[in-house]
Amino acid sequence: MIDLLEAGEEVLEIEGFPGYFITNFGRVFSAPNRMHLSSWIELSKSFKEYFHSTLHKEGKKFPTDIHILVAEAFIPNPMNLPTVNHRDGDKSNNRADNLEWATYSDQRQHALSSGLRQLGEDWGIQKRGEGDKRFSLTMTFPREKKKYIGGFSTKEEARSVRDSMCLEHGLIRPLTA
Repeated sequence: MIDLLEAGEEVLEIEGFPGYFITNFGRVFSAPNRMHLSSWIELSKSFKEYFHSTLHKEGKKFPTDIHILVAEAFIPNPMNLPTVNHRDGDKSNNRADNLEWATYSDQRQHALSSGLRQLGEDWGIQKRGEGDKRFSLTMTFPREKKKYIGGFSTKEEARSVRDSMCLEHGLIRPLTA
């Protein structure tokens, strides 16, 4: 089994799945008797472009995202953060040195600052309801949940407050002048 590993590649058994192993390079294999490699597990891409596989235990199938398996095995998560971020933005690069634990807000900020995601002019601003001419603004700040900021009589007023808050909190560059 060791002969099949690349230089620098480490192996750990996947917690809760005896006989399945994950490497810090994002490769999965099964070795039911823990002595001989049975097979590398074939990975496929999900509709969100993440590599995943299905592990089997006690006759049941468990679909798993590879980046999460790698992070759980090789990256400490002392703050109990809920998501795994690909530092380089490449969802196919599941090496441990490319992954980090993050909040949902961290993920959004990373996607925006790295150009992986673009925001429209009216992000965070929504019409309050059918027939209502007012607008509400919600924002998510790093390490916090989505927060209601307030109601505004015009979209321009909501944009102005949003852009000021972005500058104040060091978030992404405002999109309006």
